[in-house]
Amino acid sequence: MATSMNQITILGSGTGVPSLKRRACSVLVQTEHSNILLDCGPGCIHRLLEIGLTVHEITHILVTHTHPDHTSDLIPLWFATKYFDQGMRQHLLTCIGTKTFWNWAQQIKTAYNPWLNLSDTVERFIELNSEQPDECAFEEMLVYSRPMNHLKTISIAYKLLFRSSGKTLVYSGDTDWTPELIELSLNADMLICESSLPDVFKVSGHLTPSLAGQIATQANVKTLVLTHLYPQCDQIDIVNECRKTYQGHLIIAEDHMKLTL
Repeated sequence: MATSMNQITILGSGTGVPSLKRRACSVLVQTEHSNILLDCGPGCIHRLLEIGLTVHEITHILVTHTHPDHTSDLIPLWFATKYFDQGMRQHLLTCIGTKTFWNWAQQIKTAYNPWLNLSDTVERFIELNSEQPDECAFEEMLVYSRPMNHLKTISIAYKLLFRSSGKTLVYSGDTDWTPELIELSLNADMLICESSLPDVFKVSGHLTPSLAGQIATQANVKTLVLTHLYPQCDQIDIVNECRKTYQGHLIIAEDHMKLTL
């Protein structure tokens, strides 16, 4: 488990485009008693092993939306629960997502029937409202959500408020420009924000470095972490692009990167 400070590890800073440098989307947040996954893209459970954790030590999984690059490692993670009877898993999972998350999980279970048994390892599924602000509470943290602007996909962002420190972490998931992300991120200690493509390659449903910076500036975010980076972001100075709109503490996410909050 984590030290007294909350530790954040970027397990995947990339997208659905295969890359040797960046796995797809996933962030690990470790508190004193919890190991929390924010999204669970392909490759993240192997990243866990590389930093000395197993899937059996994960306590919470927060899913922003069900696109494959954010969820596909949920299948092998859930499948690994066949070892539950051997005492490897010490914590039943809490899985949090949008209003369609439970039905999506049941479809996955049906597709892999009878090899995928969620009841042995998932204590509860929590569905947060995908059309308006929502929240849920745990011993160590409060979780707030807002709907995001990601094409026609049902997608939400999360804010984690840690009770022991009062620090706040916002994780955008996938989104285009939306005032909802500004409101959720207001005065946040850290915003881990998607910044899919350089400004010149802007596409609908996703942010660019300057747009992410603009959101962080309007929200008065202390630290901005740019993630969900397509390969084009490694060919252009996205720091310079972000600096056009944000002058605070800026970090470009890399796989295995560790941060504290």
